[in-house]
Amino acid sequence: MKLIQYALGEFAANGIYQAIALVIFMVVFIAILIYAFTLKKSFVDQMANAPLDDFRSLENSKTEQP
Repeated sequence: MKLIQYALGEFAANGIYQAIALVIFMVVFIAILIYAFTLKKSFVDQMANAPLDDFRSLENSKTEQP
């Protein structure tokens, strides 16, 4: 908590640019969190298995050849 109070107390001394950067960072971070939590589970599962799909199709094609 002291770190936050120190950072907020130093805004007046360092200028408005740090405050703007912090606000932009927080807005982007919260937007990404909201996006991540609203994704459909089926889409997340599809993306999680995407790297393995090429490997599985390659493996199946090798076993099907005579």
